Parts: sequence; structure tokens; C-alpha cells
Amino acid sequence: MPSHLRPPAAALLLAASAALSATPLAGQDAWFARDKAEHFVASAVIATGAYAFAIPVWDCKRPRALFGAGVALGAGLLKEWSDARGGGQASWKDLAWDVLGVASGLAVMWGFDAAPGSCPAEGGPAGVESFSVPDLGVVGPAGPLAPWPGPLPLGPGIGRPEGLPRR
Repeated sequence: MPSHLRPPAAALLLAASAALSATPLAGQDAWFARDKAEHFVASAVIATGAYAFAIPVWDCKRPRALFGAGVALGAGLLKEWSDARGGGQASWKDLAWDVLGVASGLAVMWGFDAAPGSCPAEGGPAGVESFSVPDLGVVGPAGPLAPWPGPLPLGPGIGRPEGLPRR
């Protein structure tokens, strides 16, 4: 394991083992309990899976990480919303462990990913064509809508109009 990944991996193992070994008192929502470990691990797994799913879509790390975080945090919020609606016991502490799991999962993926951290400033992801959206004359409630201000970067298979070559 590369030396720059050892501290995050050690922290991940320490947090997971502490959460698994603690047992909550009856009727209390403890910070360190089995369900907190489940939230942590599930969020880390969802975040890493979503990040991996985004690899063929984006050529750089930042949008991959944002996608992974959005999917994993969305799953955690949906779970707590379900608990609040009567499916269980909603807890802010569960959400905190979700956030820690997401951060840990994304840190691992970011460390192993060889792609650049940020996308090129112009023209979208490296090697991907772009096109401008024409003014279609759409009129909204406040008058004509302005055309899109510039080219739209396109990923492979996402919104690619006919006639543009694939990579």
C-alpha cells in the first residue's frame, strides 16, 4: 500500500472496529454502535461503487467524486427519511457516520485513481468534442430565453447528438 494511503486506511479500520465493538445502552442512540458501523460501511461501499461507475463517464476525478458523494449521501438521506416516516429510528448520528463513510470511500478511490484531479478548463473532458446549443427561440414567462452561453462538454454516450463521432 502506498505510504500516503496508510493514515486514511488506518483511520478507516479504527473507526469501523470502534463502531462494531461498542454496544448502545437500551433506548439510547450511541455514537459507537453496530448500526453506526453499518451506516459507515454501507456509505463507503456505495460511494466507491458510484465512483467506479463514473470512471467511464468522466475523464477526471472531481466529477467522479461528486457523483459518488451524491449517490451515497442520497442513499443515506433516503434511509433516514424512511426511518423518520415510521420505518425505524431516524438519527443525526447515523447521518454523521454516513458522511464519514462517504469521505473514507472517496478518499480510497481518489488515492487509487490515476486520472487528473480536475477537468481541463476548456472544451470539456480531455479528448471529448463539444457543441453549442442553438437559439431555439423558446419564450418563457419572462420573455425569450437566452441561448446557452457556450459549448457543452459531452461524455461518452451522454447526450451526444447524431453526427458527432464517438471516441
